[in-house]
Amino acid sequence: MADAALQNLFTLFRTGRHAEMVSEARNLLRHHPDEGALWKALSVGQQLLGEDALDALTRARALLPADAEVAANLGVLWMGRGDWPRAHEALRDAVRLQPRLAGAHNNLGNVLLALQRPGEALLAFEAALSIQPTLVLAHGNRGRALLALGQPEAAAGALLQAVDACPSDVTLRLHAATAMRAAGRTADAVLQLRA
Repeated sequence: MADAALQNLFTLFRTGRHAEMVSEARNLLRHHPDEGALWKALSVGQQLLGEDALDALTRARALLPADAEVAANLGVLWMGRGDWPRAHEALRDAVRLQPRLAGAHNNLGNVLLALQRPGEALLAFEAALSIQPTLVLAHGNRGRALLALGQPEAAAGALLQAVDACPSDVTLRLHAATAMRAAGRTADAVLQLRA
């Protein structure tokens, strides 16, 4: 398959023409059904359009087993469906293939929390933060893991760091208030709830 066809798909992606990207990827797949890059492009376009991308991602994953982004995207899709074991497998593969994907580490931590493995989740969030220290979600999620591990004061600190970076996030404030209450800081918890 010509590089020009892939470049055109990338241009459609970059310019926000996602419906055209999906249509063009489908057309190209009629002639190149074993081209993993086309399945990947189709899955990205479908996700951006809010369509079900499971088939395209599964095919892309089979054809591109060394592509960390495909594994990470498949993990997020399984997370959205609440299939924690499949999400865990895909995200574990993603961070093995590309250890510098901060978002994949963060998502892996969320899956581990859902699987009630907070110690491992904490390690995943800390890995995400070592790569991208400004990843607000990872700070908040680190706080949730610390709270699950029975460390409310440390959890409150991590959650307040996330709140400072994103003061309008109500969920972060609620988690911070929960951690503060668990740490015996009721007045501080009330302040977070009022904010």
